[in-house]
Amino acid sequence: MKSLLNSIATLAAGAAVMYYLDPQMGRRRRATLRDKLRSGKRSATNFAGTQAKRTADQTRGLYAKAQARMDGGGEPVGDTILAERVRSQLGHLTSRPGAIDVTASGGCVGLSGHILAAEHTPLVQTISAISGVDEIDDRLVVHDRPGNIPELQGGVHSQG
Repeated sequence: MKSLLNSIATLAAGAAVMYYLDPQMGRRRRATLRDKLRSGKRSATNFAGTQAKRTADQTRGLYAKAQARMDGGGEPVGDTILAERVRSQLGHLTSRPGAIDVTASGGCVGLSGHILAAEHTPLVQTISAISGVDEIDDRLVVHDRPGNIPELQGGVHSQG
């Protein structure tokens, strides 16, 4: 059995050598192989670098969260940063994030504008869980359907 496998391996190696050392097409085949190997190396290097950066960023984030918990919540978050944290979540939670105005003052987040009823509760729950949010001043006008509300027109929304 071992000699059969050795024979097959030798035959395959000989075929590969003939394929790449062919006088007519060998040069092109070797160049193509070299280019594919270089491309694969670049892709693997880029992938490894991206994964290493992602892992380092996640580790820093976890460390910062743990540190904030051990410090009893850390330093108070500035109003501008808090408002930006909330705005960054709007696109994930609503079909028309531009229809909502966000303000922040001393841990109190003010929400005003228009929102669909199906999106309202998840939005408020998610925002209340954001680090630095102590209170929500909900002045949103809730609508069952976009209807004739210009701010709610053109968005991707769920049918109720």
